[in-house]
Amino acid sequence: MIIIDHAIVEDTGNGAQISFDIVGSVGNIYKVWIKASPSCTCPDHMYRRNRCKHIAYVMLNALSGTDEQIAQRFFYREDLNHMRGSPALKRFEAAKAAQNPQGTRRPVEGECAICFMGMEETEEIVCCQYGCGNNLHGFCMNKWSKSSGGNVRCVYCRALWDAEKKNPQADAIRNAGVRRGMYVNVAEQFGMTGSSGMYLSIFVLSGVITYTLYLPERKVSPGKLRATGSREADSNEELDGDAM
Repeated sequence: MIIIDHAIVEDTGNGAQISFDIVGSVGNIYKVWIKASPSCTCPDHMYRRNRCKHIAYVMLNALSGTDEQIAQRFFYREDLNHMRGSPALKRFEAAKAAQNPQGTRRPVEGECAICFMGMEETEEIVCCQYGCGNNLHGFCMNKWSKSSGGNVRCVYCRALWDAEKKNPQADAIRNAGVRRGMYVNVAEQFGMTGSSGMYLSIFVLSGVITYTLYLPERKVSPGKLRATGSREADSNEELDGDAM
């Protein structure tokens, strides 16, 4: 999964709210909201009301959430404000604010601002040469550039990533975006198959590793209820393999 954008709504009385745009395993773009009651626009959360893997991903990697927090259904104001101050988000926001017009490369440390995973000197690392000088995984930046929908810009300072080049796929992405039901799908741009299959989920919740196997996507009849009583999707909605 790849986080392609995030936004922060500061505390207005109920705690900070943070949204993330995340590309799932079949290329659909979902929006995750971390708020009093976390939500995601993926079918698994919308129709099954499960705590989906997209929420778990941003909780674990972007917000430094604990196993207990990942398992929580609701958050208090104190929880949200604490996650707002996570080390990963702090570094990202500080780097965005720091201007480095010389493009001097900064030390390779901390998390990549795209995948929120740690960076190592042994990995392919690229930096913003025309702005802040911050580092990113080369693989992540390549995926980011293909999905940017315009001139490629630094995810930190928004400077042009390469002042002499345009994004060769920008027009194709903008004009030929594929919709799968209610979702924008960027599987082609991200080198994904765009089709569902058998997915094995692995979560660590409260110290217990849970494995869950999900079947391939299928059409759902309108109004049909599962034995669990959860609401189903309409006739055009697909509960795809990207949802868990």
